[in-house]
Amino acid sequence: SSTIVTSRFAGNGNGLDYGWGGGIGWDWLGDMVTPGPGRVNFYAGTGSSDPNIGTRYSEMLTQWQSTIDSIVGPYEISGIIWVQGEQDSKESVSVNRYAASLDNLVSRIHEDLDLTAGSVPFLYSSMESTASQFVYDDQLRNQQAIADHASGNAAAISNAYLISAENLNYVDEVHYTSGGQTELGERFAGQAYTLSAPEPSSLVAMVVGGLCILRRRRSASY
Repeated sequence: SSTIVTSRFAGNGNGLDYGWGGGIGWDWLGDMVTPGPGRVNFYAGTGSSDPNIGTRYSEMLTQWQSTIDSIVGPYEISGIIWVQGEQDSKESVSVNRYAASLDNLVSRIHEDLDLTAGSVPFLYSSMESTASQFVYDDQLRNQQAIADHASGNAAAISNAYLISAENLNYVDEVHYTSGGQTELGERFAGQAYTLSAPEPSSLVAMVVGGLCILRRRRSASY
């Protein structure tokens, strides 16, 4: 048997694309902008020493590493859950490179957590809000779809699984009700269980940003 540990990080309206990050992270810095330091976004950079890594990514990684360091004994990282995309759907440039940005995020997480490339399942939910500020919502959903491991598209990411967030209840145009959050968590858990079978696991969680799932093994060896 084993113990399931989760490490959660949440941002508020922050983009994945490096073009986001002005002000408190909600400002688009321009279609022709190149990566820059100190931006409030989830841009994972090109390597661990890249000075342009987004502050949200750095904070998320620090949170996850703190949880990992607190675990006594052997453990394994069983999955990464990602709930994000609304901000990137507001600009055509960021939405059209969202699949590529997601691919970079997955690769960099594996590198920074010292994992074999593509070894940990990456589960991410579809962005279903059609609020007026999300101008390119249809394009964002398409980018999410082609990033799925089974899409057959050149943009498909190995071991990445798109989880449908369709038909969930909203408290407003953007945020899920508590019931909607629970339902989405159960959908994530269903896929996580399938991937981790035959050893059972459970998860009910809703975050904006990333959730790292770790399993602490009770045996004395890896």
